[in-house]
Amino acid sequence: TSYKTVEAEWENTLDMALTRYFSTRFNLNLRYDDAVLPYPGWHRYLQYNELLSFGFNYRL
Repeated sequence: TSYKTVEAEWENTLDMALTRYFSTRFNLNLRYDDAVLPYPGWHRYLQYNELLSFGFNYRL
């Protein structure tokens, strides 16, 4: 390999129980890849994806 480009991924997950029956989850995925064509801005090579979800928990 030539080591001319850098690719890094970082995934964060935050799980919270709001009450006995309800919970929430927040996911943040960051990816840095300087092999892709950049677009204008301070985060030229940084890509991100976030997800916020709510859940209902019930035990039998």
